[in-house]
Amino acid sequence: MTKQANGRPLREAFNRWSMGFVEQRLTREGVKLLRSEIVSAGGFGDAKPPPGSDPLFNRAIIEVRKGDELVHLRWASDLERLEARLTDLESWLPASAWKQRKVTAYVPSRFKVCAAIISNNPGAHVQDMSPARIVALLPEAAQNVLRGRDWNAREAGPGCFAVTTHDARPLANALDDAGPARKGRLSYRFNAPDPSRQVWITFDPYLPHGKTHCLQCG
Repeated sequence: MTKQANGRPLREAFNRWSMGFVEQRLTREGVKLLRSEIVSAGGFGDAKPPPGSDPLFNRAIIEVRKGDELVHLRWASDLERLEARLTDLESWLPASAWKQRKVTAYVPSRFKVCAAIISNNPGAHVQDMSPARIVALLPEAAQNVLRGRDWNAREAGPGCFAVTTHDARPLANALDDAGPARKGRLSYRFNAPDPSRQVWITFDPYLPHGKTHCLQCG
């Protein structure tokens, strides 16, 4: 699904540092046209959807900015048509809607880095443990690059810290070399000394509208 903020439509694609997105850029007119397309397609808030409409629960996440907030689209009169329009903007937006039609990799300016301790037992769950204690369970090389961080910065939230992409690259490279780990899309799973637990370190990119995108959530 396309994500759009500040005139920058983002679409799924994968590259280690573009974090699964490519982008284009819209003019102010293009933003208005795109917003109008979404708003006219369905309903927001808690209004009951009319018969024949498609609820978006568990199918798509579409939001429109209203003031300082992002409001969820709850249902659409024709969801398939809306999805087709959002994923093929070139087919209907006029030339005047584009500031940059060429598709380029979206590279976030910052990442949120988080640490968690996960039980390996059936029904695996996150265990309550301070970041300092979690980091102490990592291989020494990983401890060296993560020790002393402000893991409870207001913007990033408990157990996390924010870092620029410039600083995230050497941090990720250091974790790559820190020892045996299961690695995903900028996520790391180190075995803790206790075999029933794993330490997870994740990097989630900030999108243009200031929210993060969970890479491990699919």
